[in-house]
Amino acid sequence: MRVTRLDGAEGPLAARRRVSRERPDAVVAPLAGGAAGLLGRSAPLISLLAAPPAGGGGSRLRRWLERRQARGSVLLVAPERPVAVACAQRWGLDLARIRLVAGSEGGLADDQVADLLRRRPGGRAWHLA
Repeated sequence: MRVTRLDGAEGPLAARRRVSRERPDAVVAPLAGGAAGLLGRSAPLISLLAAPPAGGGGSRLRRWLERRQARGSVLLVAPERPVAVACAQRWGLDLARIRLVAGSEGGLADDQVADLLRRRPGGRAWHLA
C-alpha cells in the first residue's frame, strides 16, 4: 500500500499537487492547519487529531480548511477520547468515523493505515461500547 504523508509544512495547494503526482492508495495528514483541505476524493484521507481544537483560533481560511479536511476524511484518528469528542463537537462529525489509536500524534505506520482502512465499514463504534 502506497501512503503519502503530509506533515502540514506544505500548503494546501502544494499538498494537492503532490498527491495528484504520487497517486497514493491513502493519504495521512494532521488536521491542524488543514494542509489536506483542498484534496479531492482521489485517495482515502485519514486525518490525525493531536489536540482538541482551539476555540476560535487561527484565521477564517485556516478554520475553513480544517473543517473541510475533517468532513472530507474517511477516518479521523485521535490519541485519546477527550480529543475525539472535542473535535466531533467542533466540526459536527459522526463519532463512528473517529478511531482511538494510542500514540498516533507522531503518525501511523503503513500497516496501521491498511488495518484502519480495511476495518472501516463494519464493527461497533468505540463511543457505543
